[in-house]
Amino acid sequence: AVESQADNNAPGAAEAFEYTAVASGTVSTLSFYQDLGSTASTIQVGLYGNAAGDNPGALLTSATFVNPTKGAWNSLAVSPVSVTAGTKYWIALLPPSGAGTLRFRDAGGSGGRAQTSSQTNLTALPASWTAGTTYADSPASAYALDLP
Repeated sequence: AVESQADNNAPGAAEAFEYTAVASGTVSTLSFYQDLGSTASTIQVGLYGNAAGDNPGALLTSATFVNPTKGAWNSLAVSPVSVTAGTKYWIALLPPSGAGTLRFRDAGGSGGRAQTSSQTNLTALPASWTAGTTYADSPASAYALDLP
């Protein structure tokens, strides 16, 4: 769903949103909703495993979207990765340094957790997440699925 709260991340600042897999299978597509006011020309989207303390852990798969459509869902193929039903994962969004501000939608204080990376000058999603600030803003308007 397109969530109710408009949110944003500055260039170089990544944020991950907590999700629980509803089915076991293979993720081959990541999708996100980019809000109309976004100026991000490039967005990296990634899927992280869950680490100790219920924080994002290792990057499982990611892809870079160039010139995503504003005010619309954007989907991109990623290297396939297996997920297990009932297991926590994190979908991360990053407008790389110099790419503009990403505007997106999230639940605004309800649902699961969201967490920023402590790094604020990222040019790519990190292989391992370094915890920054945690919020109660998940879910974001993003999802993972298996498309042939």
